[in-house]
Amino acid sequence: MHLRRYFLRLGNPFLLGPSSSLNPAHLQIFTPRSLSFGQRRCFNPRSPYNPGPDTRSYEKPWYKPRSFGRRTAPKGRVVKARQKAPNSSAALSSFLAIGGNAERQSYLDRICPILPLISLHAILLHHLHQSTTSNALEIPFENSTDAGLTTLRARGFNTHNVARWAWVVSGDGPDAMMQRFLSDPDNQPLFLFLQILRLDFLEVRTLEATLTYVWNKLLVRPRNNKTSMADTETNTANPGSDVTLVSTHIKNTEVDDKTFMIIIGRLLYQARRIFSPGMLSIAHMLAPFIFASLDRKSRDPRKLDARTHQWLCKQYNSVIHLLALPASIEPLKSMVHNWSAQKVLLEQGELFEPPLSLDESSYRAVAHVLAASKRLDGESKAAMLRSRSWPPWREAQDGMDAQSLDEESTSRVILALARKRVSGFRHHSSHDRALRILGGQELDGTPTIHTRKLLKMRSGRSNGDQPSDDTDSSEWAARIEATRDIREAWSAFITYQDQGVRPALSMYFAMFVKIASEDARILGKPSSPVPGDGKEVLPVADDNISNYYRSRLQPPTLDELYDQMMELGIRPAGQCLIFLVHHARTIERGIRIIRDSKVIDERSIECLLGRHDFIERNLAVEKIPIDIFLAFISVVCRFAPRAIWKTPLYEDLNARGEAAKKRCTIIEEHTTKTHIDPLPHAAELLKMRQPTFRPAWYALFRALARRGVIVFRDLAGHPKNDILAWRVLVAGLEDFHKCGLELDPRGFQIICDGFVKGFEATGHIEDSNEVAGSLPMLKDEFRRLSEGTEGSNHLPRLLRTIHGVHLHAYVRALGVAGECDEMIAVLRWMVRNHEELNFVAQQSRNGPKLLRRVIVAIKVFCGGTDNEEEAQKLVDSIEPWDGWPGDYEAQRYLERWLGRQPYDEGDQE
Repeated sequence: MHLRRYFLRLGNPFLLGPSSSLNPAHLQIFTPRSLSFGQRRCFNPRSPYNPGPDTRSYEKPWYKPRSFGRRTAPKGRVVKARQKAPNSSAALSSFLAIGGNAERQSYLDRICPILPLISLHAILLHHLHQSTTSNALEIPFENSTDAGLTTLRARGFNTHNVARWAWVVSGDGPDAMMQRFLSDPDNQPLFLFLQILRLDFLEVRTLEATLTYVWNKLLVRPRNNKTSMADTETNTANPGSDVTLVSTHIKNTEVDDKTFMIIIGRLLYQARRIFSPGMLSIAHMLAPFIFASLDRKSRDPRKLDARTHQWLCKQYNSVIHLLALPASIEPLKSMVHNWSAQKVLLEQGELFEPPLSLDESSYRAVAHVLAASKRLDGESKAAMLRSRSWPPWREAQDGMDAQSLDEESTSRVILALARKRVSGFRHHSSHDRALRILGGQELDGTPTIHTRKLLKMRSGRSNGDQPSDDTDSSEWAARIEATRDIREAWSAFITYQDQGVRPALSMYFAMFVKIASEDARILGKPSSPVPGDGKEVLPVADDNISNYYRSRLQPPTLDELYDQMMELGIRPAGQCLIFLVHHARTIERGIRIIRDSKVIDERSIECLLGRHDFIERNLAVEKIPIDIFLAFISVVCRFAPRAIWKTPLYEDLNARGEAAKKRCTIIEEHTTKTHIDPLPHAAELLKMRQPTFRPAWYALFRALARRGVIVFRDLAGHPKNDILAWRVLVAGLEDFHKCGLELDPRGFQIICDGFVKGFEATGHIEDSNEVAGSLPMLKDEFRRLSEGTEGSNHLPRLLRTIHGVHLHAYVRALGVAGECDEMIAVLRWMVRNHEELNFVAQQSRNGPKLLRRVIVAIKVFCGGTDNEEEAQKLVDSIEPWDGWPGDYEAQRYLERWLGRQPYDEGDQE
């Protein structure tokens, strides 16, 4: 029979008859010249492609013979052949990721000649190559690629479809590509959607439209409207709900199980980048998808077999793990969305029988999110009941505290780890032990300070049954974090050193954070009164401590500790490196830290400082990691020269040059080695690299909006300097938009503060139209920022998470410009969206206070005008806003306003 297969491979001319009639002697007529080279090398027993006679026994029951006559090329030759035929999907992804047209054309010239027309990805690339080549082919595409036409027709497409696909991917950036795709989604293939989804979106509206497309086109709602699979938060509360009986299915037949999980993963990636509230909508997609998959396979979700249950648990746990990954910007503030999405999946797991079970990584993922989430009121109260001694045992302050149980003060992190242990997973890994310490409990059961902390997710395996190591650096880093003041933190650090073990980088990083927080406290920056809510530290308690121990527990400065770390041969890296550069005391100190890290070479550092020619600098700056680039921009902008006035502001408007310098003190860093002018240098680097990471631009915007910053030295102390700063800020905002970026609430707040500073300056000179002319731009930015949705598909009604501090900045800008009508429009918008605004305010420790400040600002600016009565009615209609402010609140606000505190860091969420 094996000989027959062999001759079938050679073709009909070599098939003489049934294998039973073949005589081995007949085989001699085919050797060697009557066969082609390929046939001859398969047949020749001495060929290097033939392993020779097979001496194994065919009678063994476990033996499975391979196909007779298979060509087995050497391993090196197979690898070489694979390199000549690249993956078409990866090739299209690489093409779409290229920005410039010249680079794209060069890539097509290189990849298309070796790319076979066996997939839609390859056909699209060949069409793009033909349509963009200067010497275009004379033969039309449809007549010159028979293989491509065959592939297209087999998939139900034609050349017109290919032209449409080419138009889609020719959009100016990922957002334009997706918008073109969604303009006619019914006639677009799914592979195109998957390819565009791999790119980095820049606009929130694009991701919102993409989520709506997935809900409306790829997922079909259940026919029974009374029980919707999307409404899992209500359905899962009832174990007997008939939600699982609803018929639901995937509309697009191309979306198989693996493809849909890829879509889920890429949507979550986009949400973490630009739209963290979208995580909740994505989490709700999983249940309709699972029920649709089971429906196609005719399987009952209430009677899952072992294999199906295992597959569902795998998909289920993979999504829970993805939901633990933090957002790229403001990750701690966004953790409320991570936890909301995880809760949806935890409830959906109970819809099946047997219920979907969590694996060890999922339990750890839940604990990660809880450790980084805002603490509950009970958890914060428990932290206040801790004694100032160490260990911080619980102390009752009244009878109710004495009657409450210790279990009531246990944090959710500890409860999640306990649930993991009860489920059969031992949390002996150093990572789990660090989570436990941050959750408020030592390994021996003694208390620590429950601290909100975002730990880096680790995919490594746990230690299993290995004994715990008390000298593990990650545990001791957590012990340093889970303290209330600098002395407690330093005590934990030196306790580790006393064991004769060299501290790790994570421990130094934790200590750097504590020292920087102590420095901020000494400077008088407001902090949280509840330990563990933020990075702030409490004052040191010196009671009952001798001078010896007081001197021993006195920590070094940040620079001294850094020098000690470098003496031990530990280089800064990762988050520690970024933190140190951000908090460097001088620009030169920040450059030294970057140089010590060895993350980038010396040539790149010189280009970062403005040396070498433009082309070389441009290439080097583009290759610098974005987090290093951001840290350098931040430290440069932080040391922009500032003017501190000795006499009242704008007293002598005609003073310029040396006369102006006599009225103010110019604070700046005299760089003896770098020789850079901070603001122009930062602006040049941003214009050179054009990053799509918003915080890099915000560092420059924040410096220009800061009061007293000097843009032109001869105008120091003159109002024209502030007007010039606004002019530069507007120009920077235009470059920001040219990169395809849009302002988020934080960036909008900075622009509003810069507008207020510039508008106040125009009141002291004759020409006041320049800054006021930018008011329409400010209104357009708020209009885009406050865009809403229909609130369907579990999407929030507001696309942006707007806090009171952002609204207050805009109201203040409108107030100085006398735009009372626009303020009333903002107040009407607030009334329409009061539920969302109140919810957002509750997620921050001083959110309600800042939302109230917006109302007080409207009272101050609209008081005594025709708009005051309407404003009062609008405010009184919302009960949580505590009614229309009184004169006392308005007076306090004016006192604060005259104090000129535009950047009150304590007011940030």
